[in-house]
Amino acid sequence: MRFSDIHGVLVSVIGPKNCLLPFLAPHFCDRYPRERFLIFDEVHRMALVHRPGEAAIIPMDRFRMADPGPEEVYYRSLWKQYYEAIEIRPRHNETCRMTHMPKRYWKYLTEFMATAHIAALPQK
Repeated sequence: MRFSDIHGVLVSVIGPKNCLLPFLAPHFCDRYPRERFLIFDEVHRMALVHRPGEAAIIPMDRFRMADPGPEEVYYRSLWKQYYEAIEIRPRHNETCRMTHMPKRYWKYLTEFMATAHIAALPQK
């Protein structure tokens, strides 16, 4: 799962086979007690919404993440560059990649996003 910082709120979209939000809630609420975050389960159409001191799992038919700000775009591009730089191209093995992270989750991962969603590094 990857969080994106969208205007001061950590936001993530997941698509698990099973209904996991009730099991994820204690972990993330304990790990990020002072953060505002939202985890949207698009398969089961519900979201874990947290702000300091309170959390709730609420039904949501759909969710569209706001466009990321320049800082988030920058961090996404850094992560994608890192991921591409560490690959040993002659040893690329798509089957092995899928055993470590099933392909159905790839659409949620920054390193597999199309570059149109990430944008180029800002010029300095």
